[in-house]
Amino acid sequence: MDDVGEAAVAKESGDSPPMARPVAVVPHAMVVKAALFGAANLTRSQAAVDLFLIFAALYAGQFALAGVGLWLAERFPSFGILWANVLIGTVGLGSVAVVLYARGQSPGTIGLGRPTLRRTLLGTLAAVPACYVGVVASVTLYLFAAGIDLAGVVQERGEFFEMVPDLSLGTLLIFTLFVGLHEEVLFRGFVLGRFCALFGHPAIAVLASGLIFGLVHVYQGPIGVIQTTAVGLVLAGTVIITRSLWPAIFAHFVFNTIGLLLIPLLRDQMPEMLKELDAAVVG
Repeated sequence: MDDVGEAAVAKESGDSPPMARPVAVVPHAMVVKAALFGAANLTRSQAAVDLFLIFAALYAGQFALAGVGLWLAERFPSFGILWANVLIGTVGLGSVAVVLYARGQSPGTIGLGRPTLRRTLLGTLAAVPACYVGVVASVTLYLFAAGIDLAGVVQERGEFFEMVPDLSLGTLLIFTLFVGLHEEVLFRGFVLGRFCALFGHPAIAVLASGLIFGLVHVYQGPIGVIQTTAVGLVLAGTVIITRSLWPAIFAHFVFNTIGLLLIPLLRDQMPEMLKELDAAVVG
């Protein structure tokens, strides 16, 4: 019997017509969060515990493996300071795997589900130039606000570039792919997802994960922190929009590959750039 018929019978019998079932209204932010991350099924306290465990593991691993990193840098100097990234990246991936296993979650819950070619390609193509726009805009704003001249920037970047070893193309590609994988799994997959569960809104989670991502690159100096924060915000936004971690992984890989390929060229030009800037100031 349809609703009209039921209402008519109820009227004839003197009974009240059946009440319609209330429709639950779900906030848009919660819908987005639940669609993106398996961490949406966690309580805030569980998300906070997971974040504490991951950051504690990274902190402990950094100190525990510091000696190993120095030994590897001395034994294999062609890779230099990059050994530290490999070691801490391994700790990060292992820690994420342990927490996911303990929570009964799969890699798909942090955005590592089966990739869609169209979404991955379009997301990567959009994210790479967006990273450069974000870097240029943020660094320009920082220089203007701090009153730092270009000579200071060139000198600071030159000091960092001197620490970066020259790599063969094959080694460089393997390294940048690994960096793109472990940093995205950690910061845009795990941390971003847990922050969504903790704060209840993707925008706050994007901002928090981006700031933390920038701060862990403090060894690159103030400009490096500004740059990596901008990149972290762009890539976190990419994950939110595409609902997948793969575009961010490949965009990170492309961005880092271009950067490491350019460092030797820029490093060779640094002395001449400083001379020209000094001459311009004197003139």
